[in-house]
Amino acid sequence: MKAMDVLLDADDLARFANLETDEDAAPFQRLTTGRDTSPDFAPATWWEYRATVSNGRPLAEKQWRFTQSLVREAWDQQFRSEVGLFDLARLLLSVFDPEALLENLIPIPSNTYRPQYADVGALAKEYGFHTAIRYLAGGPSWRMKKCENENCGQRFVADHNERKCCSTQCSSEYQAERQKKWGRRNNWGRPSTVKAEMRKSSPRVPGSPRKKATAKT
Repeated sequence: MKAMDVLLDADDLARFANLETDEDAAPFQRLTTGRDTSPDFAPATWWEYRATVSNGRPLAEKQWRFTQSLVREAWDQQFRSEVGLFDLARLLLSVFDPEALLENLIPIPSNTYRPQYADVGALAKEYGFHTAIRYLAGGPSWRMKKCENENCGQRFVADHNERKCCSTQCSSEYQAERQKKWGRRNNWGRPSTVKAEMRKSSPRVPGSPRKKATAKT
């Protein structure tokens, strides 16, 4: 697999983690499904799949929402949680063809939710989601970042360790805000008025010559 394809899958994973609503998910699904150059990000039928509760009824929450919560948790921990292998396994198995399910393969305590996972054999077909998870979990942790622009906070894949923001625009806004904060803390590089007044009114140092009074005419 080409390195560029892997990076594109990783970028897709970051965008997936940033989705907020079904309205956001729909165009993302269309963009990452049926591609000629690389595998789909996830099976087309997976996006609408809903897991079941103990009485067999489907939940209101879709499977992609559950998977997204796992991705966000792993991203914030940079795949360095105390149960890393467990987290990696449940991530990989949470994206599947709904026709190849194995319920409760890896139990996760929940009062309301019975997550469902693919049979390991179903992973013989790897999707972009799986490629991205394996790539980021096995690479340097600094690749998984959140934009430091206070007005953004989006997750993104960094191309170097010192990168702070997800885009050029966010970087410009971030640097401008840093300069504003520095200016407010440092009086924009000018001497403080209070300090200047203190120097003017400071008492005479013992032993220093007194200033002679100007004679009045």
